[in-house]
Amino acid sequence: MEGSGYSEGLFSEDLAAFAAALPVNECSHRAPAPVCNVQYGMLTRDARHMDSVPAARRALFAVALYAHLLAESVFARHYPAFDPGRILARRFRFTGDCPFGCRNALPPRDALTAVNLSPSGEDRCPRAPIPIWDVFDDVFDALGRTWRERLRERAPEIEPTEFWNRCLADMV
Repeated sequence: MEGSGYSEGLFSEDLAAFAAALPVNECSHRAPAPVCNVQYGMLTRDARHMDSVPAARRALFAVALYAHLLAESVFARHYPAFDPGRILARRFRFTGDCPFGCRNALPPRDALTAVNLSPSGEDRCPRAPIPIWDVFDDVFDALGRTWRERLRERAPEIEPTEFWNRCLADMV
């Protein structure tokens, strides 16, 4: 994102690398699928999927992914008739790891927890923790600017400040 040196192009590149690291049977989110399905377990330290993202950009990617998941949930909750792909350039769904394929949706904030824990919630994995809080504000500032501009251009019926305030309110 702008202030952090992380751009949407790098986010897309990192997302593609992350998706390529998943087994074929878990890749329903790969192109041309319209939705990126991300399971909790794919983000955890012992799953090692995040290792496909360059270490220098891992925290930026994790926070940008969280922001996209958050925005997707804001669209679903507050603007259900609107296609979030027009603003986000892609659609996201964040789910649990139910072995029976139920894919129950999880709150976006769980993605921030997942990147630094094992699926059992323990912190005993080989990958070092990702310092997401060091880049959190920079990524959100950049995304806020980008999404406000896109809303003005592509969805003038949605007030950008109202959308962003709903994103911030839904963080908790």
